[in-house]
Amino acid sequence: MANLDNLSARRQKAMGTLQEWRSILDKTYRYAAPNSNVWRDSGSPGSKTTDKGGNVFTDVYDLTLVQATQGLVNKLINSLIPQYQEWVTFVPGTDIEPEFEDEVARELQKLTKKFFSYIDNSAFYTASAEAFTDFAISTGALQINEGDDDEPLVFASIPSNCIAYEAGVDGSFRGFFRDFIGISVDEIESFWPEGNVSAEVRRMGRDSSGGNSKQIHVVEATTFDYKNKTWETTIYEENLKSEIFETVEEFPAFVAFRWNRRSGEVLGRGPAMDAMPASASLNEAMKDELIAAAFRANPMYVAYTDAMVNYENFVVGPGAILPVRPSSAGAFPFAPIPMAGDINFGILVAQELREQINKMMLSAPLGPINTPRGTATEATLRQLEMTENAAASITRIEREFLSPTINRILFILKKRGLWPDIKVNGKVVAVKYETPLTASRGQKEVEKLATYFQVLAGIVGPELAAASMKVEKIPSFIAQNIEASLELVKTEREILEDIKKMQEAQELAAEGQEGTEQPGGIVPPEQEI
Repeated sequence: MANLDNLSARRQKAMGTLQEWRSILDKTYRYAAPNSNVWRDSGSPGSKTTDKGGNVFTDVYDLTLVQATQGLVNKLINSLIPQYQEWVTFVPGTDIEPEFEDEVARELQKLTKKFFSYIDNSAFYTASAEAFTDFAISTGALQINEGDDDEPLVFASIPSNCIAYEAGVDGSFRGFFRDFIGISVDEIESFWPEGNVSAEVRRMGRDSSGGNSKQIHVVEATTFDYKNKTWETTIYEENLKSEIFETVEEFPAFVAFRWNRRSGEVLGRGPAMDAMPASASLNEAMKDELIAAAFRANPMYVAYTDAMVNYENFVVGPGAILPVRPSSAGAFPFAPIPMAGDINFGILVAQELREQINKMMLSAPLGPINTPRGTATEATLRQLEMTENAAASITRIEREFLSPTINRILFILKKRGLWPDIKVNGKVVAVKYETPLTASRGQKEVEKLATYFQVLAGIVGPELAAASMKVEKIPSFIAQNIEASLELVKTEREILEDIKKMQEAQELAAEGQEGTEQPGGIVPPEQEI
């Protein structure tokens, strides 16, 4: 049985750390993803928002960061986990003998298709899109639970104010604490059917449904056991310290991932958080520009007040007739207030801030559409620069998002008997990611092979160059590196048999052509002349 007092203290500490981020998270979400801002009017971390149905775009005058954030999320999803594509493949590990690699690769390609059949029939992509929005700002969180026979994998994104984290000495996640405030007893029994809800918790549920202010507060605490290298999950009621469910698993149900992390901090800092100061300044600049435009469209006036002109009994508007009396000096009694300031300066500042935001968010690498056309080389170099800028973060995504997600999915499929009992640890079976940095790696390997043959053929000739290569391995090598189906490629054994048949046919043809050459042609040696 878990020590609930210890877990509760660790949760409170983690929630306290999360509370320290409230101000910057609220401000960043306001300018980057207003529709996902769970920190607006939500009270303490873990509580539900009270501003349901409210206008989340209040005081937001520019949507540059909103558009850039959504564009970055779409770009990451289409680049890292494109829907209905195999963005990861299972390949033979280092312990597989070379003579069996081709056969093992064919079987693993079938398993890859099976793996994605479960992914495509789940809510993985929907939940990931929501989690990637939080990831672009700070820290994305995904929960992967075991389902039923119809849907073995259940995915859900976790709002950023409902989960707190513990970090190890290396900065990796070693504890997750998710809050369920206001949950009912029926929901508890539905989420954790193997759990045990105490009578005190049931009584609290009845009292809260009757109007009692004290609601059920369930905590799902998942912590890493350093001694056994396992993850312990404990479900308990926070107010009563009543345990509901406990389990130990090889891989945690939570997957949390960050774009960047400052030393000593648990939560991440995404590009939207880096661009938030520029967005806040741009927001103020656009607010001033709108106010200036309103003054120009509806300027203020200065008017003399006397018996004929009284500002309280007339309204300036289209078609209005104002009875006035000329002054003794002949001056008109109404005059607009002269405008001060330079609206063009504000436009220049706004343009510069937008460029800074788009650069931080890896948006519009080719520049605005209305800019002069650049060359194809320039476009390629800009795309390469954008990829290089995201290189370090993509490596972190592979370690914190892709690997834990795949391990958790395979763990659930094995548990339900839907996957063979093989470990994906790089020895027997390895994982090959198809990220922007690795997608072209296979093509580069094929190009290297082609370059090798061309260089060698130029030195010793095509025949000797071909003889220096293991021809039977080349088709499978090319197919695997360009992601072609191995079902359409012959095995090494079949290729060797075909080569042997071709050699035998050539030998027979050569023997048939042996003989004495006469004016009438070639005569077989056994024929008498």
